[in-house]
Amino acid sequence: MFPALACLMTFGAMDTQIDYSGLPSIVAYSDYKIVTEAVQATLDPSTVGSDLVDFNSTTVYRNVGAVGQVTITIPRYRQGDGAPDFPVTASWDNVSLDLKPSPIKAGFLQATASFVAQGTHALRIHFQEKAVKSGYANTQRKLEYQLNGSQPVGLFTMSFRYTNKTVFGAPKISPDLGWQSGPKGVAMRQENFEPGGRAAILEYYPFGF
Repeated sequence: MFPALACLMTFGAMDTQIDYSGLPSIVAYSDYKIVTEAVQATLDPSTVGSDLVDFNSTTVYRNVGAVGQVTITIPRYRQGDGAPDFPVTASWDNVSLDLKPSPIKAGFLQATASFVAQGTHALRIHFQEKAVKSGYANTQRKLEYQLNGSQPVGLFTMSFRYTNKTVFGAPKISPDLGWQSGPKGVAMRQENFEPGGRAAILEYYPFGF
């Protein structure tokens, strides 16, 4: 066996299927504002499991018009064959949403909810994502989250949190959104944030690789 092939087999097979999500979107008949949006990813093998990452997001909308219905779309992407099928749960004002396949794109999920006139509403989403193998001999791990949306967010925050037994050394995070790094993770905070269709990508070496 060639040495290079033996090395690759030692470190495990390459991940050819990469599933990930991103910021939700809504369609409403009345005007609205995105007041705040917070995304938190937690890397903790002791509570989640090896290479699984918990994602939680909360988006607060302000309806500046009359009462009406909104259509909520939650994206699910896959790099590889087939459509993504990882489970997602969501709630609107703490009431569980009945998520159905979206006609927009295979793998996307959709639900409907109500806008109260001049009301404020919170959309909460939870799912788990696998940290995929990447880099030389698949020793690195990679996470991705799509930052889609044409409407500005009044206050946007995002963080990747981990323990000192999860990530080895300083991770690489892109794009440059003013990330602040520390021993327990990386985080950013921006007012009047423009998502712009970018992907937030975290690359790191797992502890004990």
